[in-house]
This record gives sequence, C-alpha cells and structure tokens, in this order.
Amino acid sequence: MFGRLVIRKAETPIRRRGSCVVCVALLCGLLLGVAAPAFAQSIVTIDAPDAGTGEDRGTFARSINLRGEVTGFYRDANDVFHGFVRNPGGRFVEFDAPGAGTGFVQGTFPLSINRSGAVAGVYTDEGYLTHGFLRATNSTLTIFDARGSVNGTSPTGINDAGAITGSYLDAGSVEHGFLRATDGTFTTFDVPGAGTAFKQGTFPQGINRRGAVTGYYMDAHYASHGFLRALDGTLTIFDASDTVRGTFPMGVNDGGEITGPYVDVDSLQHGFLRASDGTLSTFDAPDSIFSTSPQCINDVGATAGYWLEWSPSSGFFLIHAFLRGADGTFTPFDAPSADTAGGKATVAMSINRRGEVTGNYEDSSFTVHGFLRRP
Repeated sequence: MFGRLVIRKAETPIRRRGSCVVCVALLCGLLLGVAAPAFAQSIVTIDAPDAGTGEDRGTFARSINLRGEVTGFYRDANDVFHGFVRNPGGRFVEFDAPGAGTGFVQGTFPLSINRSGAVAGVYTDEGYLTHGFLRATNSTLTIFDARGSVNGTSPTGINDAGAITGSYLDAGSVEHGFLRATDGTFTTFDVPGAGTAFKQGTFPQGINRRGAVTGYYMDAHYASHGFLRALDGTLTIFDASDTVRGTFPMGVNDGGEITGPYVDVDSLQHGFLRASDGTLSTFDAPDSIFSTSPQCINDVGATAGYWLEWSPSSGFFLIHAFLRGADGTFTPFDAPSADTAGGKATVAMSINRRGEVTGNYEDSSFTVHGFLRRP
C-alpha cells in the first residue's frame, strides 16, 4: 500500500472486521520519516479540546464545507477516536456515533461534510466491524449499513443534497459501491470489469451535487482504474494514461471535473485532472521526484493534496502540501508549526470553493494537528 504512496479515502480510517483501525498507518504513519519547509501564510492550527498528545495522537481534519465548517476525528489519551465539527469561529462540537467501540483505536471517524453541515462517516464497533453514520444539522445521528454488507460499510462522501456514497464488503470480502439517497434508500452497484476476489471490487470516493460518483475499481489482476457514475447509473471507465499501474480518482466537483493520483509503470505517482468532456491532463509538483498526490477538487477547478521529494542533505523524504489553481499555478505550503527538522509533514485533504484548505501536520513530538489554510 505504501509503496504506491496513495492515500485512499475509502481505506482511511479503517478496514472492516478482523482488522484494527489503520488511520494511524495512513494518516499518521505517512507523516513519519519526512520533513518539509514552511512557506505558507494564513494557516490556523486545529486541535480538538479532548485530543491526546504524543506519538500518533491528536486531531485529524478531513473535510471543509463552503461555510468554513471543518469535520474530522481526534485520538484521545486512551487511543479511542471521536468525531468533531469545528465552526468558522473556532468552536468545537465533539460527538460519538451510537454503538461506537471504546477499545484500542476504535471509535467514530467523520469523513465528509456538506454545505448545510451534515456529516457522513464511519464508526467501528467493539468487534472492529465498520458501519456508516449520518449526523444531521440538528445533531441527530443515524447509523446504517448498505444492503448486502456483511463485513463492513464505509461511507466516503456526502453531497449538498444529503446523498451518501461509499463501499461495503460482502461475505467474501469483495468491495461493492453504494449510493444512499436522502430518503435512506440504497442503490448498490459494481463497475463492469471489477474483480470478484478478496479485496477486489468497486471503491467509490466522492460525490458531487448532481449525484455523480467517482472512484476506482480493482480488476481481477488487482490493477485499479477510474470510473464516473452518473445519477442515472451510466458508467464511464477511464485511466489517467496509457502507461499506468493504477488510477485513483479522489474527488469530483459539481462541473464534473475529477482529480486524483495515478501510478506509472515505474511505480512513480503523478496527479491527473479529467475535464468534464473527458479530456485528461497530468501534472507533477515542480520539484517532485517520486510522488504528486491530489486528494480533492473544488467547484472552480482548484486541487489540493501533497507531494514528495528526497532531501540528500537531511536523509528524509520531504512531504509538502500543495494548492494547484485552475490555471495550473502550483503553490506548495507547510503548516508553520510543523516540525521541519525531525521528519514531519503537512498533508492537505479537502478544499472548498473559496480555496480554504484543511488537512493535518505533525509537531516535534509526533502529535498530529489539524490545520485550516485560508487564501
């Protein structure tokens, strides 16, 4: 998984029954052994009031909406995860999904927030089985599992209408996609060509206001390809390049533009942008050698994510966050409070229409903090 340096939303933070939570491996572990310079301005640190401190504990900001509300999760001093919503003024509301486990790295993991403030995410129960939840704007929590789910349900995105997408595991641990409508009804789907063996299948990642879903599917050879599913169920399959080992769409905006990383035949990672007409373009951070990984796209076509370089002088991989404008302008940045001498990183996870970006960074004690970067 880490050989391709792909942060996949569907696999953050947990993977179903029989596994413990791997959010530390994907969101914290990625930050270990790296360093980054600090050049950004207007960055605010986000720390949930009850977040723990020390290695791999802290606050993980995952999604921001147009109003500037941020959702995510925090790991407390007892290594239990809890959800939070932070309003634009800095006030936190912390919450737990009913039935969430209270054991080691169990808990509640919000992953996406829509314009009105409704939150979708995942919680793990005492047996480490995953379930979906919806937290309404009035704080009402609804838990759900996709029809056919046996080994776990993992929502990944919610749109402004309240429709939720994600994936679920059947009895054979094959992934299938789902769409949960605002009235709670489920539509399940598989992309043609998706494999039917262990951990193969269909992995939705993002949904736009029109109900279009993007993500990737893994074929019978464990190669990943991108897809776009229209609201009427029409499926379009694509790869970022003719010479790829995997294409991993992460987000789709209301105009139908899609972004994410792809892995080439040399196992190097690059970014791609698929226009609404299907035109594909690829890009790399100016100083990136190994990996450029877009994680999100807003409605004006700006993307954000992270990029990787090697520093011979320090002996570390350096991971920096980036903002790429719709015109291709590339702005790297690091949280000012991130420790840039001890192998830490800044990773962008979500961007709203105003260009506000949220994500995570580590300090010198390996404590994780969220951040909000304002343009």
